[in-house]
Amino acid sequence: MAAKKRPIMLKIAAAAGALCVLAVAAGVAWLATPQARDWAASRIIAMDPQRIVLEGVEGSLLGELRIGHLRFEGEGFVFEGEGLALHWRPSRLLFGTLSLRQIRARTVNYGSSGQTAAELPESLALPLRVNMDTLEIGQLRLPDLPEIRGLRLDYSGDAAGHRVRLLDIRVADCRLDGEARIAVQRPYPIDGSIRAGCGNGKELLDARLRLTGSLQTLQAELDAGGRGAKAQGRARLSPFSPQPLQELDLSAENIDTRPWLPGLPQARLTLRAAAAPSDGLLKGTLDLDNALAGSIDAGRMPFTGARLHWSLSSGRYVAENLSVALNGGGRINGSGHWETDTGTGAAELQLRGITTARLDRRLQALRVDGQAVIRGDARQQRISARLNAAGAQLTADALHAGGRITLEKALLRAGRSEASLSGHLVLEGRQEYALRAALQRFDPSVFAAVPPAQLNGLVSAEGRLVPDWQAHITAKLADSRFRGRAFAARDDEVRRRFR
Repeated sequence: MAAKKRPIMLKIAAAAGALCVLAVAAGVAWLATPQARDWAASRIIAMDPQRIVLEGVEGSLLGELRIGHLRFEGEGFVFEGEGLALHWRPSRLLFGTLSLRQIRARTVNYGSSGQTAAELPESLALPLRVNMDTLEIGQLRLPDLPEIRGLRLDYSGDAAGHRVRLLDIRVADCRLDGEARIAVQRPYPIDGSIRAGCGNGKELLDARLRLTGSLQTLQAELDAGGRGAKAQGRARLSPFSPQPLQELDLSAENIDTRPWLPGLPQARLTLRAAAAPSDGLLKGTLDLDNALAGSIDAGRMPFTGARLHWSLSSGRYVAENLSVALNGGGRINGSGHWETDTGTGAAELQLRGITTARLDRRLQALRVDGQAVIRGDARQQRISARLNAAGAQLTADALHAGGRITLEKALLRAGRSEASLSGHLVLEGRQEYALRAALQRFDPSVFAAVPPAQLNGLVSAEGRLVPDWQAHITAKLADSRFRGRAFAARDDEVRRRFR
């Protein structure tokens, strides 16, 4: 009797196994359908409809899953991604591993939604092993940092630790790579290094950053060099503190400006910077010395040194005690501020004892005093200046916006001599410019090394500065004198093109 029941039980077990296989196969097949994808997306949104936005979901849960727009608002932060794609290996879950072959995102924005600093987590241990072959982000935007482009990294982590390897990151003209390992128990010891090569393919700078300590107190040491310049620095950071930067000490020497800022006059700079919390503020200093000070016509930068004290608190940067020592003994002093919340700022500058001929020997030797005020935001800045020199006064109002400086109005007076000016200069491309002047008894020899004159009328100049200087000058002058002789000119007589 028992022998007869055994084949029946085997048949039942086989049938049950077959049904299980069919059920699993059906489940796997269903996971590949659009209905499963849409069900999963709806369940994720239902977890917190006020904080989770999921749009444009396409593809398959078992193949490539694409998300057009993802937004998640957590406690104190906001994550937003565009153009996401996910490739994973679901079969690896059977072995306790979440295996992600590739995650891509066109853009990712991460920002803070509150003023409270994040807290150090209790543990970083993961409940299962996670392997990510490649994470690629086209554009990554983080608070108060330059935009990161072309981010590529791989990651692995489990209950014992985490490893991140930077395959390629682009920040401005720099390419970065490196590796870091982080433990999972407090205070989360960290060990890593980052290498940066900067210079838009010319390798102007090679820098290495060493990371030690922990996520509670992180130590960073910098060693960099390039084109004869050397830089060293160290920083102590508390990433989960309300004030992350606890100490900064940076020095650089033998910096030749020509490779870094082509087109500008030459300088050889030594830089020192320091910062640390004090009286509830982050305070710092910046010192800059120029060993090759000279006049602009000699191809040199006309300053010998600069000093600055600054502070930061609640999104407000304050620059105090700015002092720039100019070639020839003149000085520019000033102060300013920048509001990160509104993206606006202002600066006030005082000019004292500036000798124009020591700035550029093509100018007359005038002593200039005065003040300038700059106000604006990242898109545009308005400048107002009031200057005095040897009995002459200049008042000017200008606007810098969209890669263009516009001289809205300016009035230059010296005794009875007067010139009303306006014009513009494009800062990019061929650097095209235009200048218009209405002259009354104007003597240019007061300001430049030219013959004396007394000019009345209108003069305009248009042209470009790049690749070579060109000027198209027109004038209509009457009742004027040049080198002591009567002088008059019509447009068709004076219109000329200079190169």
